[in-house]
Amino acid sequence: MSGFGLNPDSIFDNSAGVPKRSKVLIITGVVLFVLVSLFMALAGFITDRMWFDSVGQTGVFDKLLFTRIMLFVIGFVFAAAFTGVNVWYAYKSRPVFSPFVDATGTARVDAALQQLRKIGFVGIPLAVGLLVGGTLASGWQQWLQFANAVEVGKKDVTFGMDIGFYLFQLPFYQVIQGFILSTVIVGGLAALVVHYLVGSIRPAAVGSTGRTSFNFTDGGRRHIAVLGGLSLFLYAAGIWLERYALVNKQNEIITGVTFVDANVHIPGMAMLAGIAVLVGVLFFVNVVRTNWTLPLLGVGLMLVANLLLGSAWPAFVQQVQVKPDEQAKESPYIAHNIAATRDAYGITDVEYSNYNAVETPDADVLETDNATLENIRLMDPQVIASTVEQLQQLKGFYSFASSMDVSRYEIDGKVRGTLLAVREVNLAGIPTTQQNWVTNHLIYTHGIGLVAAYDNAATPDGEPLLFESDVPPQGLLGVDEPRVYFGEQSPIYSIVGGNGNIELDYPDDTVPSGQQNTSYKGEGGVAVGGLLNKMLFAARFAEANIILSEQVTAESRILYNRQPADRVSAVAPWLTLDGDPYAAVVDGRIVWILDAYTTSSNYPYSERVSYGAGVTDSSSTRLVYSVLDKTYNLNIAPNKQE
Repeated sequence: MSGFGLNPDSIFDNSAGVPKRSKVLIITGVVLFVLVSLFMALAGFITDRMWFDSVGQTGVFDKLLFTRIMLFVIGFVFAAAFTGVNVWYAYKSRPVFSPFVDATGTARVDAALQQLRKIGFVGIPLAVGLLVGGTLASGWQQWLQFANAVEVGKKDVTFGMDIGFYLFQLPFYQVIQGFILSTVIVGGLAALVVHYLVGSIRPAAVGSTGRTSFNFTDGGRRHIAVLGGLSLFLYAAGIWLERYALVNKQNEIITGVTFVDANVHIPGMAMLAGIAVLVGVLFFVNVVRTNWTLPLLGVGLMLVANLLLGSAWPAFVQQVQVKPDEQAKESPYIAHNIAATRDAYGITDVEYSNYNAVETPDADVLETDNATLENIRLMDPQVIASTVEQLQQLKGFYSFASSMDVSRYEIDGKVRGTLLAVREVNLAGIPTTQQNWVTNHLIYTHGIGLVAAYDNAATPDGEPLLFESDVPPQGLLGVDEPRVYFGEQSPIYSIVGGNGNIELDYPDDTVPSGQQNTSYKGEGGVAVGGLLNKMLFAARFAEANIILSEQVTAESRILYNRQPADRVSAVAPWLTLDGDPYAAVVDGRIVWILDAYTTSSNYPYSERVSYGAGVTDSSSTRLVYSVLDKTYNLNIAPNKQE
């Protein structure tokens, strides 16, 4: 075989060419995998910013991004540094002996400690920084409220603090307290593990009883004492802040402070905070003492005090003092709840007046109220929605909402109550055999027009009396631009304005093809642009056809984030949206309108109500909190083309 120029030993030689090439291929594969994964991760981020730029709101995107990054970096650096310092001190204060000593001698001990240094000084702080630092970034909303806090000019009746303290400052203080306490606890646990591994904490049997105790070196004892004292101080701060949070506590009858809260919980929590501080001082005293008796007794006292002051005493007062005379005891606090709720919802100036109903009005009364009687709604928007769908769906790929929107328009010189429904594209209505990427994203891109009916009139057959209908749209509302590219049922994304008129505009039996086509001419959405942008969108939507299709050009525009509520919540995350957007015709265009509110769950004593009971229709199940002083009516007008 050697005559053929082969060396049998080279087959198993690690320095041979094939293993080297394999190693290169493996490294190349890993690098490519990392780069592709990074690109996929960044694709969503970059295309999100493109979308914000398309609606002129990059300031919102950048502000939220900067805030999250800032808080994460601060949280990461603080948690990692705190943990690193504690791990370093735990290692540095190790005793001269080691629990690793065995028959192999000190060489193995040194090797183990060196390995511990590598892991402890780098790995553990980084892990804690990532774990705990992320919790601070999740408090971005509380930080922004804190950074932009204002005084309301009204004080709560319990602590005499400005209402703005509860709305803007207290939530962030609680976030900070929780973050620092978590850092101290997790970093302290990491330090304890290192102390144990290097021998600063050693288990030892107590006499002949067989029980196990722990012996501490001076360095380990001092370190644990400091960490214990810090934890208890932070715990005391949490209790102190929680006192203020009682003004928003949801009780059985009211929201806010009750008799037991005012007379038991608040002073009891102040006492618990003071006890925690005293026990923390005992831990700090143990920096110079060698006996753990006092700190441990203090912890036991604190646990007993928590049981007595937090549970037993309040239950006793509720049973003995409140229940026998509950109405008298709780009346002042119920009054606080009512007054604060009226103030939070802006109804303090409501005037009450009696209305004497007339069961059999005469002709003069009816004549006076004729304008009102003519506008009494007779059509139920939820009931007739299915009828409108049957009459005006026209094709299976169109659909209407399950409930029509209620509005008023001036028609023939009179203001009339109306019911409206937008004819949106519905990909689920396309037969499965006809569905593919081109039809779903390049052809069926938009709905067309709307249907409007009088809310108090019907045809002789009992059907809704329509005054805006059909395709192409015709009627009395003067819709100049009927195409609906953004709506509640719009596809996840559509690519429009590409090569040729391939978008289905509307069915038309008068032409040979049976349909009219169009090409988007507006400025909505994001320009597809060059190859890099195509790759970003392909990664975002996991679709290679965005790159490969000849119909997608640099001039094409990609429409995504198309739900009206999603669009508004993205650019205005501080607003609470009404349950359901409603359509309207404004200046000849179909637009979506949403009602939105500034809300908070932290208005002292104010009752929380459901959206269904407060500001939306019966189909809503969301929760709205105490409404402050502003209401926003957002007309996002997404369907205009120029």
